[in-house]
Amino acid sequence: MERETKDVTLPTSKSKVVVKQWLTAREDQEIESVMYKAMKMELKGDKRVNVAPIDGSSILDREKKCMETVVISLNADVKNISERLLDLRKEDYNFLKVEVMKVVDFQIAR
Repeated sequence: MERETKDVTLPTSKSKVVVKQWLTAREDQEIESVMYKAMKMELKGDKRVNVAPIDGSSILDREKKCMETVVISLNADVKNISERLLDLRKEDYNFLKVEVMKVVDFQIAR
């Protein structure tokens, strides 16, 4: 399936990143499963759900999954993207994170 992409130029390093413009339902579920796996829920007798606090590292795990799923290439290279993204300057990474979350949040809002 052909998918629309967007070219993003990072502000500091001027690196070129290609990102997906939308997610499949499967990709969306894979991203959300990171958080759901971290949750501990208990159904109370009065039809309420008790959710225990989650480990904060699951937030970083979800962020990593979002980046891996949405980013197609970094400087035209598709290899080892998630590790290479973490080696970007913080300003560039945060800029890219905003672009990635626009794609992920659009899917969640629908």
